[in-house]
Amino acid sequence: MSRLSMIGTQIIAYAFVSQYYPIQMRSTGIGWASGVGRLGAIIGPMMGGFLLTMNLPLQQNFLAFAIPGIIAAFAIGFVQDRNNSKQVTEINSGNNEPIIDIIAK
Repeated sequence: MSRLSMIGTQIIAYAFVSQYYPIQMRSTGIGWASGVGRLGAIIGPMMGGFLLTMNLPLQQNFLAFAIPGIIAAFAIGFVQDRNNSKQVTEINSGNNEPIIDIIAK
């Protein structure tokens, strides 16, 4: 997987997490998503080096990298849609007068 597609995938994960988690938990959700993505960025090259030392055929190397992607695609199917819930947050100016109401669907 090229570096550009990995970065693009992580940015999509950030956008998804910011839509999925409530406003009060977004930073935690994005932190966890980022941590899991970076863990994969650490494990991937180590796994590639390990596979090369095993002298496996090229097709088996590609299969070993495809399996986590298939598992991730399968896991995304279990994520529940949250479009029917509304989130409302007030941003205050400090004197308890709301400046703006944010409504996210």
